[in-house]
Amino acid sequence: MFHIEVRDHIMIARKLHGDVFGPANMIHGSTLIVDVAVFAKTLGPHGVVADLGKLSEIVRQILLPLNYQLLHELPAFQQQNASVEGISLYLHDQIKSEILGGGLDRLSTELDRLRILVEETPTARGGYEAALHE
Repeated sequence: MFHIEVRDHIMIARKLHGDVFGPANMIHGSTLIVDVAVFAKTLGPHGVVADLGKLSEIVRQILLPLNYQLLHELPAFQQQNASVEGISLYLHDQIKSEILGGGLDRLSTELDRLRILVEETPTARGGYEAALHE
């Protein structure tokens, strides 16, 4: 399967809820590296999965409202922790919506999967991956 991948980052603060998180129960800051990959079984008419520039723009626009925010205070994270998994799911849903709405230069029906990885340290990351058409 073919894929394209873009990378961006945001600076956030958060606190996580639950004894399992130990000191992360207190407010702490992170610079999160976000990798977004779109998969397709075939290449489009121009020999690519989709336009990397357009995917980068979509990711940037979705990340901007999170940058320099206290994530645990945002409505999106009232029902789920702003863990790397929770952030990945949120980003997946937002980016998927843009792709299915025609945000890329290729028919969304020709695209297969979307993967989000959120890195919080050089040695720790989490993510969410799912089909675009479920």
